[in-house]
Amino acid sequence: MSAHLLKNNLKHIVSTSIVLLFIMLAFSNTAAGADAAPIPWRDDFSATTLDPVWGWTNENPASWSLTGESLRILASQYPTGDENLLLRPVAAGDFAIETRLLFEPDTNYQFAGLVIYQDETNFLQFGRAFCDNPDFCAGNGIYFDKIIDDGLLDGNFATAVDNPAEAYLRLERRGEMVRGLFSYEGITWFEIGTHWIPAGFEVNVVGLTASQDFTAPQAHLPADFDYFELSEGGGFLPEGYHDYDQGDVPSWACNAGGWAVDPDDRQADIWVEVIVDESPLEDWLPANEYRPDLQETGQCVEGTCGFFVAMWELISAYEPHTVTAYAQDLDTGEWVRLSNSPRPLTCRTQDIYAYNAITRQTTPLADLRDSDEYNPSWSPNGRSIVYDRLFYDGSFGVYRTDLNTAITMPLVGAEDGGNDAAWSPNGRWIAFDRFYAGDPSLYLVPSAG
Repeated sequence: MSAHLLKNNLKHIVSTSIVLLFIMLAFSNTAAGADAAPIPWRDDFSATTLDPVWGWTNENPASWSLTGESLRILASQYPTGDENLLLRPVAAGDFAIETRLLFEPDTNYQFAGLVIYQDETNFLQFGRAFCDNPDFCAGNGIYFDKIIDDGLLDGNFATAVDNPAEAYLRLERRGEMVRGLFSYEGITWFEIGTHWIPAGFEVNVVGLTASQDFTAPQAHLPADFDYFELSEGGGFLPEGYHDYDQGDVPSWACNAGGWAVDPDDRQADIWVEVIVDESPLEDWLPANEYRPDLQETGQCVEGTCGFFVAMWELISAYEPHTVTAYAQDLDTGEWVRLSNSPRPLTCRTQDIYAYNAITRQTTPLADLRDSDEYNPSWSPNGRSIVYDRLFYDGSFGVYRTDLNTAITMPLVGAEDGGNDAAWSPNGRWIAFDRFYAGDPSLYLVPSAG
């Protein structure tokens, strides 16, 4: 978060070398057993003493306590790592850490949350904080900071959320990617952002912090951590992308779709739920459709993790909607909102419009919402148009609209399979073909039908 921009102006309590020495001493007896820890490993902070796997960096015993239901850390007036940073070892490789946090900051730059830690100048922190700079902050919100060589890099993903005091937080490390996720209730997760750690970044330990209350004369704002959970080598939530159409679209593009996969088993099919304006569609979708682009990128085994649903006739036309896609985790049943979601979607039939170059106004000429209209042809006197009309049962034909009365009627003689009509120069006749009906001939009817 932007708070770290102030860190260079503050005096550190200890040097980097002392912090690293502390970590080595604190975990020399437990690091060897990290590989044998249960997966997932969980601490509910319900005991009277901390689990010995934990160790403090720059402990201030007066500023933390176990309440019997949670771990309380009072936000220190120092940067992250300079007081009461609680850490435990983690094995090399991929992992996920998670917590539930009760914390309501109200002053720059109070922070509490999860930490992935190398040393006091190289770490990631993900949690709730307060920042009132409108250029890169969201007030009381969720922030994801990447601190490399004592500098804030690649943004903070400032995100405002509805609940100002409670947050479920999750960090997933997969290779050099670290993904931050937020949840209101620990069931449905929202990706806040992704940071990439540089080569050589050594994840020694992970843990919890409450810090950066720079204006307080002493630590006072409580951060209550309900639990801490660590999964090593697996236990990841689904990932995916909602990449189909958005905005104003014709009926044939009125779709939702994308891809979704469980990183723990990229061959398995997972369920996707599509929500329209906070109301789910009746059926879940299996993410099992083949897409060659997914096979090329290796997102899933053999590229069979796509999903698609045609929304036309499932949602109202000519009205704006918000479409959101979620994927369900195979093991836990938790849901994750897919990237690039929600998306705006307004579905329309293909209509005919006229543009007035003088007034710069666009006017519908045949606004018929139960069919698609195309291939318009003006009458020589400019009072009528004829055009193709395609219905959703597959039938089609030529129709005529009187622009003065707005009356639309099928063109008698061309109503069944007529296509691509054109007026004669004197306006008395209309020519058309029946190509899509399998008839190669040209036909002629009076303009009145």
